[in-house]
Amino acid sequence: MSTKAVIVYRGDFPHGYGEWSWFGVFLVWLVSIPAIPGGWYLIKWMRTLMSLKVELGGLGLLLTERDGPRTILWDNIEMMEEHHSIELRNYGLPPRVNKSFIVISREGEPFSFEENSIKDYLLLARMIQIETERRSIPWTIVNDRF
Repeated sequence: MSTKAVIVYRGDFPHGYGEWSWFGVFLVWLVSIPAIPGGWYLIKWMRTLMSLKVELGGLGLLLTERDGPRTILWDNIEMMEEHHSIELRNYGLPPRVNKSFIVISREGEPFSFEENSIKDYLLLARMIQIETERRSIPWTIVNDRF
């Protein structure tokens, strides 16, 4: 905006109240220049807020977590657990079934996901189930009650 004022007035600013001056242009530039690296750091910080990204491939799962990426190969999956947590509710409401899934690997720590951690977690679970069925990896269902 201040650069546009310099171009429009060709550097010869009128001396009236509420008009642009070199002091105003300098003040806007002084505030704007530090905002450029501030915006860059803001973008980098926003990327760190991404907590989890899961990609399926022919060889396994690629997990991009806050700590960094890790892979779980289909050959290293020992079993899958599907947990159904049945939450009884008051006032005659039907019970709520919360599902969560755990990929148990022979190497490394298990990977668990649920509704709060992945957007389309049931779709992801179905795609993993298709791949585990093709490889005869056991899939167990555990019912929990609250």
